[in-house]
Amino acid sequence: MYKRSVSYLFQIMAMVAASHFWSCEGGTGAGNPATETQITLRLDATNSSPGADTSLYFLDPQGTRFHILEAQAHVRHIEFDLPDGTKCGDVKPQPPLTCDSERITAEGPYFVDLVEGTSVPSLGQIRVPAGNYSRIDVRFAEADGGGGNPVPAGHPLVGNTLVLKATFAYQGKNDRQLSLALKFSEDMRFESDNQLRLLATNAYAVVMKIPVDQWMKNVNFTKCLQDGELKLDASGNLSITDDSVGGGDCGGIENTIKDNLKNSGELSSTLLER
Repeated sequence: MYKRSVSYLFQIMAMVAASHFWSCEGGTGAGNPATETQITLRLDATNSSPGADTSLYFLDPQGTRFHILEAQAHVRHIEFDLPDGTKCGDVKPQPPLTCDSERITAEGPYFVDLVEGTSVPSLGQIRVPAGNYSRIDVRFAEADGGGGNPVPAGHPLVGNTLVLKATFAYQGKNDRQLSLALKFSEDMRFESDNQLRLLATNAYAVVMKIPVDQWMKNVNFTKCLQDGELKLDASGNLSITDDSVGGGDCGGIENTIKDNLKNSGELSSTLLER
């Protein structure tokens, strides 16, 4: 009889301990709210293999080096799936976040500086459910420049989705300028080979990277200039828009850049001090 009582006592203690564990660890479902972590979202143009040269650049297939000075983009929204086991009913998103169909959305528009890794409005100090994340989707879209849009009136990004300025050397001149202005409306997927584990006890910078060498992969500006399919303007600079590129092998150069952009995203996280 004594042994049976002790056995029952241990069973009751185990059940109480398990109940306490799930309530303290923020297990979701059955009315338990999700624990949260604080993140800062960044969208950065990067070098795939940064070395001693910390400048932002890419090489075309002819070996011409393009040093990127500016790159800005217009983002309509940013979306990511909730961690496994977490539902929208478990979270209480604060602006600019909403939750629907088990996805969190940071609704824009956002004016993003891809060189500085900043945005207007800011994407800092956002609270999301703690857990594992492996993918973020970013919708790029044309900036209309209307009221309430963060892109300043008269900025080259108005009427475009992405603009870039770079310098390059060609035919004996080392400071020619490349200006790129493209318009499109596409989702870009940022994925991590390993899931990002975001703990409630920490704060993180979640970085969506666009490696510029992948972004400009197979874009042979030099050969297109040599073949006469791209032409320098009266100032000796190169300007590329959706309407400026003709036929020939270089006729789809702007579409190549767009396709590269959609397929080059990487995702990572680093710890921040609270």
